[in-house]
Amino acid sequence: MSKPDANQLLAALAGTGESKAARFRNLLPQINAAIERGVRHAQIIEALAADGLHMSHVEFRNSLYRERRREEGKKAPHAQATQNTPASSASMPIATTPATKTTPQSIRSGRFDYGKFRDGKTKW
Repeated sequence: MSKPDANQLLAALAGTGESKAARFRNLLPQINAAIERGVRHAQIIEALAADGLHMSHVEFRNSLYRERRREEGKKAPHAQATQNTPASSASMPIATTPATKTTPQSIRSGRFDYGKFRDGKTKW
């Protein structure tokens, strides 16, 4: 018998399929549906293992978190675009200045004036 060469080995690898993350991503709608029905994570992990997708509990939770974050990232630009639309000028509040000008002295009345010592000349 002859040993398989690199070309044959690489061709065999190409037929094995997707990465674990890609397989998990493809099954995500069914996984989310099972979670919404109240199926425990351990049972989902067992079902995935029976299908050939072996994961630890921590790996499952990390993959679930990562894919949910990816889904939120896809939705975010649309949500930001609708939130950042400018409103009409009639509904926007107009900023007004107070009628009386408050001075630092009136604010600090009866207290130590830190500004005086901060801004003054140092006596070193």
